[in-house]
Amino acid sequence: MKTYLSAGLLLAALAMAPAAVAEENADIANKYPGYTLAFHDEFDGDALDMDQWTCEIGFQRNNEDQWYSDKNFEVRDGKLVIIAKKERVENPNYNRFGSDWKTTRRYAEYTSASLKTKAKFHYGIYEMRAKIPVGTGYWPAYWACGNSREWPNNGEIDMMEYYGDAIHANVAWGSSKRWNATWSSQAPRMSTFEDDFADKYHIWRMEFDYDAIRLYLDDRLLNETSLDRTVNPVVDYIPGDNGYNPYRDEDNLFDAAWVNLALGGNNGGSLTNTPFPAEYLIDYVRVYTPGSIYTGIETQLAKAQEALDTTVEGDAPGQYSAATRAILEKAMADAKALIDVADEEGAKAGATALREAIATYKASCNPAVAGDYRLIHKPTGLYLSTGWVEENHRVLLLNDNRAEGADSKDYNQVFTLVETSENAAVKGFNIKVNENEYVYRNSWNLFVTSTPDLDAKDYIFNVEFDGDYVHIKNEGTGKYFGNDDNWAWAHMYSDKAGSGNDKSYFMMVSKDYTGVENLAVESAKGFSAVYNLQGLKVADTVAELEGRGGSQIYIIVSNGVSRKAVIR
Repeated sequence: MKTYLSAGLLLAALAMAPAAVAEENADIANKYPGYTLAFHDEFDGDALDMDQWTCEIGFQRNNEDQWYSDKNFEVRDGKLVIIAKKERVENPNYNRFGSDWKTTRRYAEYTSASLKTKAKFHYGIYEMRAKIPVGTGYWPAYWACGNSREWPNNGEIDMMEYYGDAIHANVAWGSSKRWNATWSSQAPRMSTFEDDFADKYHIWRMEFDYDAIRLYLDDRLLNETSLDRTVNPVVDYIPGDNGYNPYRDEDNLFDAAWVNLALGGNNGGSLTNTPFPAEYLIDYVRVYTPGSIYTGIETQLAKAQEALDTTVEGDAPGQYSAATRAILEKAMADAKALIDVADEEGAKAGATALREAIATYKASCNPAVAGDYRLIHKPTGLYLSTGWVEENHRVLLLNDNRAEGADSKDYNQVFTLVETSENAAVKGFNIKVNENEYVYRNSWNLFVTSTPDLDAKDYIFNVEFDGDYVHIKNEGTGKYFGNDDNWAWAHMYSDKAGSGNDKSYFMMVSKDYTGVENLAVESAKGFSAVYNLQGLKVADTVAELEGRGGSQIYIIVSNGVSRKAVIR
């Protein structure tokens, strides 16, 4: 028997289930305070519950190469498994004289599956945990479409697509040309994720409310689309559709989940060297719907509190002033006062105002200041450096040039941030490395020149704070300091790294920084855990280590950031 629980059935199931199962189901149901678990499938039975799902058959869309079949999926070990195979099947709709690509192919050389739920919803949180195949030819997706209009005027949301060596997060609506969509799309390259991405399960999540659609991967925001944008234009092909917004019509219901593994076609790429069989493994799909008109406010209050809890009050760069924090706290108090008082429109406006206050707060940390710094690369521990390689003066990653026996003594590792002039194309910093020598970004790497154009964007950089670390962005390209698989050179990426990949993260320290060996116990307040070098937790706070004698090396974790320290 499948575990498919609607909101009403869940309470009854909790009463009958064993304690461990009841606790697990309660955790699932209460994952998002203020929201009600309206649909979920944990795939813990022996087969897919076809009372809750439908299966597509045959050729469907995008000139894809696979034939969708009802024999290419199974439930195995608590997972829904979609299996793509290289096998020939005959097309029963074949017509050699037809005009539709779905009928002019006599055979399909591949098979796969496409499944979608019968349950449909509108505003809410939609979530899937899955492991996808990665490589040329594969085109897995997790998506949803509205049911009120023809495509794309009904709205399409791609919570996840993979193809072209990128993860895609898209929102679509109508355009002036029939059956052509207007898209809001983001597609970070796979190089911005961890190297073993394909070996792990990941959580894709959509937050869908009156203001916006936000698409996340492992809590990394990939795409935020304002619903003020998603209005279908004035057209003749759908009478009366002018100005229709599919995402603000609460009667336009979207699939709880639509999952498929497409192959080739318009976007998937060549299948010549694609390994088969391939599997798309889905651990669960869930939909949470707002529990009341005040859910939006309650959600934003939780996010505002998280923003305060995970940032530091102070005057240093990257910290937040007391006045800035007070503004957000005031916005929280104003929003909280609306609960159980405001009508539906007032509640929506309150949630919107608090969301905007959070965004303003996050963008209001104390900025970087001019001065001399060293930059330590988070994943490697190497120092950003400049030196000559193959007759080019370029930026590198090397050992600390002050260390005994270091192989980088002849390389500069002190970077001077100089505020740009009033004539600069944008405000930011020029990065000086020696007298009259500056860093700039050309089409493929970071170099140093003694003949700079300091007012041009390729010579201008900005520092973005991210907890204990910084990202350094070049204004000419919108790309960031980072490294690719060549560990010796610092290359740029088209996207800021995230979701397990930390290749654009640097620790910005003073030029005299000597490492965390001088970390004082009293300065370590707020650390969440301390581990020994074998990975065993030995204390909750640094203070607990006092009196143990001698100098010991530990790994200290704070707000999800790890660092090595010598505690004396």
